[in-house]
Amino acid sequence: EWETKASELSTQLESVKQEMGGQLEDIAGENKQLLAEMESTKSELKRQLEEWKAIANDFESKLSHITDEKKSLAAELERTKDHVSHLQREYDVMAEKFTKSEQCKQKSDAAVNDLANQVNILTSDLENAKT
Repeated sequence: EWETKASELSTQLESVKQEMGGQLEDIAGENKQLLAEMESTKSELKRQLEEWKAIANDFESKLSHITDEKKSLAAELERTKDHVSHLQREYDVMAEKFTKSEQCKQKSDAAVNDLANQVNILTSDLENAKT
């Protein structure tokens, strides 16, 4: 009776071993599939990371170029402002000279008119003296 029982238990044990072995093989197969999917996902993520790194480097390069251009334009603006200030000073000097010139012309015109009046008076006096 013990032998029969032992034989049954041995048969059951062997059946359980086979069933568990099959389950372990299934689990191992699933694990291999999951591992392959994880490797694929890892490769895809690595590829995307490289793309984003390239985009970030390109953006950084463009930003650096824009910053350099901005500095260059700011320097050009300062040079232009200096040039405008210089031209404004020259204009102010020329305007002052023009104003002085106009004043001198007015004085000269007044002096010429005075002289013309004096010549007219002298001419009139001379005509009167002849008669």
